[in-house]
Amino acid sequence: MKILVIGSPGSGKSTFARKLRDITGLPLHYLDMIFHRPDRTTVDRDEFDKALNEILAGDEWIIDGNYLRTLPLRLSAAEKVFFFDLPVEECLKGAESRIGTKREDLPWTETEFDEDFRRYIIDFPKDQLPKIERLLNDCKDTKDIVVFRSREEADRCLETLSAKKGKMTAEELWKRSGLTGKYEAWAFGGEPDELAELVKKDIKTATCSALCFYELEGEDLPKAGEYSIVLDSKGNAVCIIRTTKVYTERFDRVSASHAYKEGEGDRSLEYWRKVHRDFFREELRTIGREFDESLMLVCEEFELIS
Repeated sequence: MKILVIGSPGSGKSTFARKLRDITGLPLHYLDMIFHRPDRTTVDRDEFDKALNEILAGDEWIIDGNYLRTLPLRLSAAEKVFFFDLPVEECLKGAESRIGTKREDLPWTETEFDEDFRRYIIDFPKDQLPKIERLLNDCKDTKDIVVFRSREEADRCLETLSAKKGKMTAEELWKRSGLTGKYEAWAFGGEPDELAELVKKDIKTATCSALCFYELEGEDLPKAGEYSIVLDSKGNAVCIIRTTKVYTERFDRVSASHAYKEGEGDRSLEYWRKVHRDFFREELRTIGREFDESLMLVCEEFELIS
């Protein structure tokens, strides 16, 4: 995801950007940290543009800051924009409240409310806002734009994002992993959420399924080296696994070692047989078959990748 956070100084956009980074894990870049040096001098245009272009070339980022000259360039690369459009009085209070506080978005600590900076905030609705609104309007059909009129709205947005933390599609998880090639995405039968969590904790490293379903549906058996994305009951991606071993075995000959690797209950063979008898009995009933102890299973072992 490529995200811009823009708005008047003092509106809370940098605080929002930091919290967004903490929730999403995306790298955060402050334009003020690129433009300003610790000695309060600034870099020239070429140096600033070079640093910005290096950031924009990345696959994922959050960029905090206005800098109208380069906003069209950043908008063209961004996928989502958070725009803080708060009253001037709120922005002035916000800017004043942080004086004397060391911040990660500025290479020095402000010791006073600079009069030129105060005037910039006061004039923001007149000098900056119309240009920003025009640029956002031009790309509203191709970008996901969120406008905050208060800090409370921004906080609610963060709460929603935090509640969804870790929830993503299989495609998103695969892209984030950096892996290439094909993968299968699926959920466990029975208790998909509980079993997926066991895999994520690296407790469950094996599973099994009835061979007859592969035969009935004409599907190939899994192979060692193949990747899978384990889903929860709502279709959210939980983790990525890689198959390390596949073999067939009768139900009544499944080993205690395999039962342990499945990671369920007390991990005993007795427990495994009890729950899987019930599971396969119900599953086979859907195709008009009865369960018996000679049922052939496809046993699969895997390792957790991420």
